[in-house]
Amino acid sequence: MPNNGTLSSQTGATVTANPLSTTTYTVTATDPSGCSRTGTVTVTVTSGTPGLVSCGYSFSTASAYSSVAATSLGATGSVNYTLDLSGLATPFNFDYNGITYNVFGINGNGWMYFGGTSAPAANTTTPISSALAVDGVISAWSGMSGSTVGYLVSGSTPNRTLTIQWGASALAATIPNSTGFSCQIILYEHNPGGGGILIKFNLHMLINLMN
Repeated sequence: MPNNGTLSSQTGATVTANPLSTTTYTVTATDPSGCSRTGTVTVTVTSGTPGLVSCGYSFSTASAYSSVAATSLGATGSVNYTLDLSGLATPFNFDYNGITYNVFGINGNGWMYFGGTSAPAANTTTPISSALAVDGVISAWSGMSGSTVGYLVSGSTPNRTLTIQWGASALAATIPNSTGFSCQIILYEHNPGGGGILIKFNLHMLINLMN
């Protein structure tokens, strides 16, 4: 079957195909006795913007900020950290654009991305690199100074949350009176009822900054 980056996997009970154009795949199914049968399936892509896929998740900033007791990843701004949650007793899986992720990249400047093999440039102001294709970037902020970065997995499967927290930071070294800024990106574990992405800010600090 053609792969060229359009399949989530070449083997398995469930394989997701995301071709940019109409593609025919050859599928072989094998039962426990070793008997197999081969067939084809065509994924038809209608006209539209190539590569633009709706992830089906909701984005909201409607919930109050509350700090969590996060496990520290580090305290450096322009650095990409890798958070691998595949080793949990039950891996924390998050579905985005038809692909399941349990490895996340987190940057000290207030943004994150999916997958752990390729990373955007760790630059303060360009979380989306023009020279590197990544699976997805979520940005609560871009440009923080002295940020402490941590994470917390809470709840019970299949309704856990992953909170990425940036705290005790200034918006940037050149912005006065901006210390104490905090923000969070919260991913809701995928389950039959759906998941979600929640972004929270320490609005009290922002109000003080504007006054």
